[in-house]
Amino acid sequence: MLLGCAHPIHTVTEAAPVLAPFAPCTGTRFGPHIDHVVTGVSTGKRTAKSDFQQWATFRLNWRFIMSDRNPPSPKVFVAVGYLLLLGAMGSWAPFIGVFYRQMRLTGLELGVLFAIPSVCIALLGPVWGWVADRLGGHRAALRLSVIPAALAALLVSQAASFAELWPRVVLFGLFFAPAASLMDGIGVSVSQRAAIGFGRLRMWGSLGYIATSSLVGAWLGGKVTGGFLAVQATCLLLLAAVSLGFPAIGERHGPQHAPVNITVILHNRPLFILLLTQAVLYLANTAVLNYVGIFMASLGAPPRLIGLAVSLMAVSEVPILLASSQLTRRVSARRMLMLSIGVYVVRFALLSLVRTPVWVLPVQLLNGVGFGLYALSAPRLAHELAGGEALAATAQSLLASAAAMGGITGTLIAGVLLDRIATYQIFMVMSGVALLAFLIFGVGWRLAGRKRPAPSPAATLQT
Repeated sequence: MLLGCAHPIHTVTEAAPVLAPFAPCTGTRFGPHIDHVVTGVSTGKRTAKSDFQQWATFRLNWRFIMSDRNPPSPKVFVAVGYLLLLGAMGSWAPFIGVFYRQMRLTGLELGVLFAIPSVCIALLGPVWGWVADRLGGHRAALRLSVIPAALAALLVSQAASFAELWPRVVLFGLFFAPAASLMDGIGVSVSQRAAIGFGRLRMWGSLGYIATSSLVGAWLGGKVTGGFLAVQATCLLLLAAVSLGFPAIGERHGPQHAPVNITVILHNRPLFILLLTQAVLYLANTAVLNYVGIFMASLGAPPRLIGLAVSLMAVSEVPILLASSQLTRRVSARRMLMLSIGVYVVRFALLSLVRTPVWVLPVQLLNGVGFGLYALSAPRLAHELAGGEALAATAQSLLASAAAMGGITGTLIAGVLLDRIATYQIFMVMSGVALLAFLIFGVGWRLAGRKRPAPSPAATLQT
C-alpha cells in the first residue's frame, strides 16, 4: 500500500504532491480508494499548496515511498538464471578437453568422456522433463539437478586418470542432464507470458558464457588446472538460489497424467523432422565444440587464447538475440533455422582451413549468426509443436535429447577419428554432416506439409 495506508495521519493535502505520480493508476486524481484510506472520506479533492510546502512534504514522505519496494519481475530472475547456467557452461566447455588431454588419454577415452553427459541427457532428459510437467515442479527439478551437479564437478576436478574420471563424469551427467531443457522450458514460457522475445532472456546466458570463458582463461594462464570446475560449481549453486524467484510453469493447464507417447511423436511429422535435424546437426556441432580447444592447443595456442576464441562465439550471439523480436516478426522460423544450419556448414569448413590459432577468432564470430538464429527458432518450434506451456519442459527435453543422441555419436566418431586423422580433417567431415542436416530439414519439412500457425501476440512465429 502507498503512503496513506502506512501513515494515516497525513491529510489529502499533505499526500497530494507525493501521490500525484500514481494518479493514472487510480479512479480519481488520487483514486477514491486512496482518498478514503488517507482521510476516511472518499472525495477525490485536494487543496492547493505552495511550492515550498509541496517540496517539504515530498522530502518527509520520500523515505516511505522508497521503502515500498516491489519484488523483481520473474523475467529478471530468469535472465539471471540464464546468466549463471551459461556461465557454468562457459567455464567448462573451452577447457575440459584440454584438461582431459593433459592426462594423456587416448582419442577413444576422450570420446567416451565427452559422450557420457550426452548419454545421460538422451536417456534421462525426457524423464526429468515429463516429471516436471506432470508435477508442476520445474523449479524444484532444476534445483535437484544443479546442486548435486555442482558437487560432482568438484569431484571431477580432483581426478587424475581415466579410471577416476569416468564414474565422476557419469555422476555429473546424471544430475546435469535436464538443467538446460528445464531452463529453456521456463524461459520460453516466461517470454510468452511477458510478451517479450525469448532471445532477450537467452541473451543473458550468452553474456554469462562470455564472462566466464574469457575470465577463467585469463585466470588459468599457461596451464589448465581443475580450478575452472570450481567456477562451474559456484555458478550452479548460485543458480539454485536464484531459481527460488522463478514463476511456476504449467499450473494453469493442470497436471499431465500420461508420459510422452513415442507413437504420437512419430506421427507428428514436423516435430520428428525437427528432432532428427537437431540430432544430425549436433553430431557435427558437439564434435567441433569438444575438439576445437584441442585443435588450438595443437597449434600452440595458450589457454587464454582458447578462452577468448570460445567467448567470441558468445559475443557474436548478443546482437542476434537482442534483435529477437524483430527477427521473429520478419523472418519465418523455418527459414531462420535453415539459415543457421547453413552458417554452421560454412563455419566448420573454414575451421578446417585454419593453420594459425589466431585465425580461429574471426571464424568463431560466425557462431553468432549460426547459433543465435538456431536458439531463436528451434526451441520455439519445439514448444509449439509439442503443445505449448502444458508440455514446456517435455518439449525442450525432447530437443535436448535429440541433440544428446547426435552428440554421443559425434564425440565417439571424432574420438576414433582423432587417432587416425588430423583435427582439421575432422572439422571438414563435420561440415559435410551439417550439410546433411540442412537437407534433412529443408526437404523433410516440405514433405511434412506443416501449416502456418496463427500469429502470437508475444512474437509472430511463422512457419
